[in-house]
Amino acid sequence: MSYEKLSQFVIYMRWMQERDLDVLTITSSPKGFGKSSFIIQAAINYMKTFGLQCSDCQHEWVYTDKAIIPGQELKIKEKLHQSCPKCHSNNVGTPKRFNFEKYLAYDNDEVREKVFELPEYCPILADEGVRFMMGEDWMTTESKTMKKLFAQMRTKHLLVFANIPRFRWIDSKYRNDMTTFWVRIMFRSFALLMQPDLGEAKDPWHLKELEEKMGKYHYFTSEEQLQKIASKLIHKHPCCFDFFRFPKVPEDIYQQYLKARNKKAFERKNKDEGKIDQKELAKIMAYNLMNRWGELQGAIKAGRFDRPTLKIFEKFICFDPKTEEPLVAHTTVRNWLKEIDQIVKK
Repeated sequence: MSYEKLSQFVIYMRWMQERDLDVLTITSSPKGFGKSSFIIQAAINYMKTFGLQCSDCQHEWVYTDKAIIPGQELKIKEKLHQSCPKCHSNNVGTPKRFNFEKYLAYDNDEVREKVFELPEYCPILADEGVRFMMGEDWMTTESKTMKKLFAQMRTKHLLVFANIPRFRWIDSKYRNDMTTFWVRIMFRSFALLMQPDLGEAKDPWHLKELEEKMGKYHYFTSEEQLQKIASKLIHKHPCCFDFFRFPKVPEDIYQQYLKARNKKAFERKNKDEGKIDQKELAKIMAYNLMNRWGELQGAIKAGRFDRPTLKIFEKFICFDPKTEEPLVAHTTVRNWLKEIDQIVKK
């Protein structure tokens, strides 16, 4: 085994991007086996191969023309060059360092932002797939919105990586209909690469068969035995494509990743401060209806309509009696009503 297989995998993902196919790679393993290390190394390899950076204005982007030589899946053009789309300079090279600030997404809000904001062919590292892919959240509005987004973003040719401890935890829509590759890390720096069965199989990943053929192994199982298990799976399981090693992330790069991740977590916490839980909001609305009914009726009578308006909702119903401040804006109430109206119509 060599690290060359990781580079081949990256080129294969690009080959799929250029054919307008979704590229969502799910990485699963127990904690500490190297999920983050894998997606960082794969993304760095991708940017070293297809990333470009202007030496004059420092703008960074990903090569957007056809990079794969037709008919030769694992071969790319000798020189990938485009003039800078920002300053039009021809003084262009490859990025000197991986930009975690740009490509790392901390939670579902950031994944959504990056899908809309990043240019074509960029990587997105969703290090915590549990934040938006969990099967137990399948009925939430947020989960439904994310699934629609993933189903419609193919034309941007984005390369999305997501980590989750167990593949079975993922919502079936992501797992069965959207996942292009499953990287099952068997032990540190040792990965099994899988692709879905595109036939009419009820389970495109043949998980029951995988469970039977993989058998059991433990923390102290030898590397030699793991290779035997992986070799057997490649020959006998319909979804097992290859297995390979991937290098450990250098300490300085891992520290850059941690710094970016912690910063994003802190920023998101600040953004979320002051937000109220939906259950708490429902309790407050019930409290206001019971205790401010007279004020609410007076506001309706004084208005032009014989019903509560969006402004009345903001001022009297969605109103925190403790801080004496509105909890949501009237525009948010309008969006709520539209959303429920669509559900009722369906």
